[in-house]
Amino acid sequence: MLRDELSRGAAELAAAGCESPRLDAELLLAEALGVSRAQLVIGGRDPVHAGALDRFGELLARRRAREPVAYILGRREFRRLTLEVDSRVLIPRPETELLVEVVWSW
Repeated sequence: MLRDELSRGAAELAAAGCESPRLDAELLLAEALGVSRAQLVIGGRDPVHAGALDRFGELLARRRAREPVAYILGRREFRRLTLEVDSRVLIPRPETELLVEVVWSW
């Protein structure tokens, strides 16, 4: 079941010392399935096909190796934009979003 795989993935990431294991597992499983995080909650009892499980395992391995989730997914939300990211760029931080808000309010 989907929720079981999500719990397993979160436990693996927690054991690896990731700071936000549940969130990371949700994002990675959603990516492997090609669905939104909301659909993970709605479909919690749904089975997960073998191809998605394999993909989820690959994504988890990268995260356990401490690769940032944004690099794994290839994108990062910033304000109302979806930015493409990879190891050649810095990942926008939440503080940067706040800084942009402050500058724009002047």
